[in-house]
Amino acid sequence: FLLGHMNVLGAVIFKEVDGVFSDACNKAIEFGIPALMRDDWKNVFEPQEIAESIRRIT
Repeated sequence: FLLGHMNVLGAVIFKEVDGVFSDACNKAIEFGIPALMRDDWKNVFEPQEIAESIRRIT
């Protein structure tokens, strides 16, 4: 599942396919990068954080 999403993201980024990221994907990137670039990045796997992430992008 995750690898499939990564393949699509890579194909769009490197212009192997014509396409753009969805609004939800752009929101996930916007909020995800700052969360992942922290010492406590593993908190992104906490159930409450996952629920909040889903709420933000839907």
